[in-house]
Amino acid sequence: MEAKEYIRKKFGEDGFRVRRHLVNNAAGYRQASVQDFWTGKSRVDEKYRDAFRTAATAVLGRKAVPFLARAEKGWQSAVSAAKNTIVIRSIIVPAFTLPSLRARCSPWSAIDRAGLGRPGSWPRWSSL
Repeated sequence: MEAKEYIRKKFGEDGFRVRRHLVNNAAGYRQASVQDFWTGKSRVDEKYRDAFRTAATAVLGRKAVPFLARAEKGWQSAVSAAKNTIVIRSIIVPAFTLPSLRARCSPWSAIDRAGLGRPGSWPRWSSL
């Protein structure tokens, strides 16, 4: 029995009040998997589940379930790695780079403290 059905059974049709953005945190949510076609936990109609199982078994053999489970896990890992890479490159790297750029370009940087940042402090070149 799913959490939302259990809540309706225990608390009646009105249930209990939860803010809309916290519903998944309070009642949970369904995370579908390829293995659901064999376990029967799927919301997909039985005839489609049978057709998928038959096709997968015909193509992949009797080890279709473990193969598809590994493929699904690999795909999820690849997507997770891509998301992490995007976050690191677009948020974290600029966040750490900007302060150092600001420090280097600051009028109070080490170049300025050495006296090289003021007009006339650079060596003059002799004309030929």
